[in-house]
Amino acid sequence: IPPQGAIQIKIQPTLLCCFFFVCLFFPFLHYMTHSLSPSLAFALCLDQPGMLCSFKISTAWSCAWCLNPQADKNFSTGLSRRVIVTDAVTGRRQTYGISSDVLAQQFALRAPVLYNGCRSGEIFSIDLRQRARRGNGWKGSRFYQESAITSVRILHDENYLLAADMLGKIKLWDLRMSKAVQQYEGHHNEHAYLPLHVNEPEGLLLAVGQDCYTRMWSLGDGRLLRTIPSPHPAGKDSIPSVVFSSQLGGRRGLPGLLMAVCQDLYYFPYNSDYQDGSLSAESKRD
Repeated sequence: IPPQGAIQIKIQPTLLCCFFFVCLFFPFLHYMTHSLSPSLAFALCLDQPGMLCSFKISTAWSCAWCLNPQADKNFSTGLSRRVIVTDAVTGRRQTYGISSDVLAQQFALRAPVLYNGCRSGEIFSIDLRQRARRGNGWKGSRFYQESAITSVRILHDENYLLAADMLGKIKLWDLRMSKAVQQYEGHHNEHAYLPLHVNEPEGLLLAVGQDCYTRMWSLGDGRLLRTIPSPHPAGKDSIPSVVFSSQLGGRRGLPGLLMAVCQDLYYFPYNSDYQDGSLSAESKRD
């Protein structure tokens, strides 16, 4: 029985994977095929049609693509004790040595600045406009959480960054002061690599815990708005994957949450008129 407020859709595993690929990666694919120069697109796709690029980088924990115009042909890779920034056109690499594994990465958009989250709990930035120097002189912002960082998300104004760790702590950091200004309680994580999901138009933060509960917080004041249990028995192999959109189905679409568990896909309509931020109570099963 689907949870209250959900529409359950039976779907084949292959189609489910394709669906989430389109939801999550279509903007990236659109950028790659429409924003890059023809010579770059040709270079990336020449050897194997359908493959954007292929670089042999072993033991990678994380990666991110830079969309800032000053470095929009560069991507980063977080590895054990180092970060590698690669020019996708020339293959040229810049290596930054560190003392921990880099588990999470994201580039800012307004400036070619890369934020990294480490197993040690350290979060630091790299400005690609500056040349690498010996020691840690190339590090920009630096601050710490108590455990390994599993996800970093930069907010739209790029003055704030969200970080989650393997103690289940989610904090909002003011990058101007390197200070935590908000904490989001209730997330459950002990050792898993779990992402954060942010929807700023609706003012929401979402995360799926190791206990297979999806939690939704108010991004502004940190209130826990809703806890959604998994429709399937909890287990390490059945942690739900979620995507929230303000316009599901297109420009005229309504806000809603998609949850994929095993071979099932659930849709939760979202009603922003509810003061507690809850999902609507209508339900349907297909």
